[in-house]
Amino acid sequence: MRKNLKILLIVLIVLMITYAFWQLVQKPDNQDLYAKITEAVVIAIMVLGGLYALLIAPKKETKRIAKLKSQGLKIETDFIKIEGRNYNSHKGKYNYYVIKTKGIDPQSHKPKEYLSKYIYKKPADKEIPNIINVYVDPQESKNYFMDLPFLNNN
Repeated sequence: MRKNLKILLIVLIVLMITYAFWQLVQKPDNQDLYAKITEAVVIAIMVLGGLYALLIAPKKETKRIAKLKSQGLKIETDFIKIEGRNYNSHKGKYNYYVIKTKGIDPQSHKPKEYLSKYIYKKPADKEIPNIINVYVDPQESKNYFMDLPFLNNN
């Protein structure tokens, strides 16, 4: 499925770039040239952003997580709660959730709260163990990964 999505994305990108350059090569009058160049630049930026979001960013995140799991400091944190968060002003309806835990920061040796990645389906409290592993970068404790295998790719 993901391979088909990449192929479809590449075909779409080629079509968009072809269209943008076709617009530029047509015999434009002087007033339209600036608009057509701007359109081509905007399309190119959108295409590059889409490529980054679909192809590059997930690979970078996977590498970051693998590095933290192999070279980071593993600390056991205590589950505190599930917090609902929202993007908009709709009160009472949450768009995503995060798991909040508390552990000892390996650099400062002080208590610190850790937040999970965004979770779009609220997990049941009984699913969540009392102790959750967090892998912390030894040089930069702001860079960490909360291991949540019990969520099944939620």
